[in-house]
This record gives sequence, C-alpha cells and structure tokens, in this order.
Amino acid sequence: MKNTIKTFSVLGLFLLINSFSLLNCSTNTSNEVSETSNAVKVNQAKQRPYDISENEAANMQLVEEYIAATMNLNEAKIRILLSEDYMDYGPAATDSLDLDGTIAFFREFDRLYMNQKAGIAYMTALRVNEGNLRGEWV
Repeated sequence: MKNTIKTFSVLGLFLLINSFSLLNCSTNTSNEVSETSNAVKVNQAKQRPYDISENEAANMQLVEEYIAATMNLNEAKIRILLSEDYMDYGPAATDSLDLDGTIAFFREFDRLYMNQKAGIAYMTALRVNEGNLRGEWV
C-alpha cells in the first residue's frame, strides 16, 4: 500500500509539473515571419501571473518564526511579526479575526491542546503579479 501511495504521489507530482509547463507552451503553425516575430514580442512583454519571490528565503523564515510563535504561545513575538491592522479573513465572514482576536484564538488553542508539534513544513514563496491576490505569498 505504501509503495502504491508513493508511486501515485510521484506520478501526480510529475503530471502537475508537466501540466504547468504545457500551459506555458504555445504552437505557431503560421509560416509568416512577421506573425511569428509579433507573437514573440507580445509574449515577452506579457508578465507572468506569478513568479518565485526575490524575498523567498526571508519570507519563508518569517513564516517559520510565526509558526513557532503560535505553537509556543509567544504573544510578544506574534505581535512583532503581525502588523497592528492584521486581519485573518474567513472562511466565513464571521470567522475573521484581528490581531487581538488571533492571539485570543491561539491562547484558547494552547489551553485545549498539549504537546503540539509543527512537524515538517514544505513551503514556497511566490509573488502574484496580477489580480486581487497580488503580492508576496508563502
């Protein structure tokens, strides 16, 4: 069973990576040089929807520190890492929390659970270049 899951995971990862590369591919069946050169200019000028962030290492370090601060209920560190106008939105409108609400949530979480371990976290840091979610993401 474990080998089947590993094989499926590796196959799934392979297909996911290849699907992203195929999305970025385009074919040009036109024999006209002017159309080809114009298409290249347009493709070069168009910005990708996302890129790997130039701040990748720093952003991932920030998230690691935040996870450690929440797991250890280090309220002072949480306040340092989050801005005063921090908001945690959703999934429902009534689930949104500001900075104090977020800290209260982790206080209650700490009261209810013991010996919590973060385990291994896999992260990537992206910069979204367009749309409502534009910005730095981990």
